[in-house]
Amino acid sequence: RKEKLELLFEAIKLTVPRFELQKINDCLYGIIEVKIVNQIAQVYSEQGESEKVIEIYKQLLQYVLGHMQGLKEQTALIPMIAYNLSRELCMLQKAQEALEIAELGRSYSLKYFQYSDLGGLLVVIADCLSKLGYKEKSKEVFIESYYLYKVIGSLKKAEVVKQHAKEILDIDIS
Repeated sequence: RKEKLELLFEAIKLTVPRFELQKINDCLYGIIEVKIVNQIAQVYSEQGESEKVIEIYKQLLQYVLGHMQGLKEQTALIPMIAYNLSRELCMLQKAQEALEIAELGRSYSLKYFQYSDLGGLLVVIADCLSKLGYKEKSKEVFIESYYLYKVIGSLKKAEVVKQHAKEILDIDIS
């Protein structure tokens, strides 16, 4: 992971020499740089550095919302960043904040027909709803995620959703 981080930092500094994680909004990025920052955050997530990851994703989301408005790329980046950020927040038991971010990602996914992260966003939403006490709504959203994965042929992910719903709500999706 250390080597991967070094390579990612080297890669982003090729086009953004002044890049600093604490000052993401101080520079200009294209889609490739945003994806590199996303990968950097994923490595920190693998290392269990959730607070750092959340700060990176919050800055990245703010950047994309503010600087890439109206660009086609923004429509795919928002759901991706929202999914990653909301997942981290949910794991830290920040269910309300995670729910709001996941809903933002879901709205972009649906509005702009960007479905690659929609299943994951739905799982986060369902998980958050459960944590907030909305068991019936959570069940509905778990089922939506399950069938979305089934429809697109992602059967392994559908099974993961099915197992997660069983763990969280003790329901059987079939």
